[in-house]
Amino acid sequence: MCTALGALALGLLLCPLDAWGYRPFVSTDAAVADPQEMESELGYFSLERNKDDNTFRIPSLVLNYGVLENWEVVGEFKLEEGGHDVNIVDPGLSLKGVLREGVLQGKDRLGIALEAGLLLPSSVRGERGVGFEGVGIVSGRLAWFTYHVNVGGGVQRTDAKPFGVWGVIGEVPVVPDVRLVRARGACK
Repeated sequence: MCTALGALALGLLLCPLDAWGYRPFVSTDAAVADPQEMESELGYFSLERNKDDNTFRIPSLVLNYGVLENWEVVGEFKLEEGGHDVNIVDPGLSLKGVLREGVLQGKDRLGIALEAGLLLPSSVRGERGVGFEGVGIVSGRLAWFTYHVNVGGGVQRTDAKPFGVWGVIGEVPVVPDVRLVRARGACK
């Protein structure tokens, strides 16, 4: 399983790409993939040690596919290996649309988007239900500083309880086409 995922990750890195990204974060921005274009976002690896148990998280994978002008379908999941088990964690399928074009589309105003969709069943015991999440997104710019604010909520896949979610991303340019980014967010 890890070999196949490693080959997939290497293949994605070697494919000719128009741009390299710095995502995923706990939040997103008010932009979508162009129609019939696909974007892939590969997260980070992590290892957690808890007493005698190691948990290895393979990067989260987010695939964005532009379906119409200003609309994309978003699919995402993570793989987690711990104690001889490999689990699909936090899978989701959503629709994201730009409701008002803004700074990310070359306009001098706030961009507004909405992303909503299903939290699909996980292979983790106790997380095999279906949930829902919806998030409102605002992207703007103050001089050279770009920001993205996310606020939303939904229903958990585990016990159908409501939750709230928020996130903020700040970006500053370092050199052309390279940005220093800080993200923060939480789910309650």
